[in-house]
Amino acid sequence: MAVRTILVILLGMGSLSVQAQPHYVVDPTWPKPLPERWINGQVGGVCVDSHDHIVILDRRNITQEEKETNEPTPTFVIFAM
Repeated sequence: MAVRTILVILLGMGSLSVQAQPHYVVDPTWPKPLPERWINGQVGGVCVDSHDHIVILDRRNITQEEKETNEPTPTFVIFAM
């Protein structure tokens, strides 16, 4: 019984290693620059929607000096592919 269990585990592990690994390529042209004078605070969250848009949640916690010379980004920023 133990030999059979070990054999099942080993066969299962072998099938996992055969699966194709994802291949990622960096697109140096993405994302496009933000509008002039926009500045991000800390990013509180990132997600991808069903249309492959990347959505970030900006905490808008920039300093007073940054507020005087820049425009804070909206709370939610959506990057389209």
